[in-house]
Amino acid sequence: MGYTHYWYRPIKTEIDQPTWDAICEDARTLIAATTYRVVLDYDLPISPRTDKDLIRFNGLGDLGHETFYLPRVTEPQVDWRLDKREVFAFCKTAYKPYDELVCAVLAVIAERCPAVKVSSDGQAVEWEPAMQWASEKLGRRIEVPKLRHEEIE
Repeated sequence: MGYTHYWYRPIKTEIDQPTWDAICEDARTLIAATTYRVVLDYDLPISPRTDKDLIRFNGLGDLGHETFYLPRVTEPQVDWRLDKREVFAFCKTAYKPYDELVCAVLAVIAERCPAVKVSSDGQAVEWEPAMQWASEKLGRRIEVPKLRHEEIE
């Protein structure tokens, strides 16, 4: 499947607006701090979305892979996680440069909204460079989220 990050949220949840606004502000700061072009989709060179409803971004062309997509409000959907009462999403980054941004944004989301659980094909140590970068850019310590698969082991 390739190097991928995953997140899980309870079904029919929404991130409250003040928390969402703070997440979006952090995401905008991180996007602005990248050294590569961040766009809406890898082949769509328009601005990424960090607004009242959605965070959506990718690296441009070979600098990106799958689009990171996180809505503020989850919608019930037919997938294999409904039996666990959660919505499952993922972003395959294939270690492309925007992986750093994906990890940093997921860490911010996990920090500000504990209902969102994060997992990854990688180990926590692989997230450290992204956390150091995010901490520097945001002016506060950003921790590697407790990765769900490491909780199980």
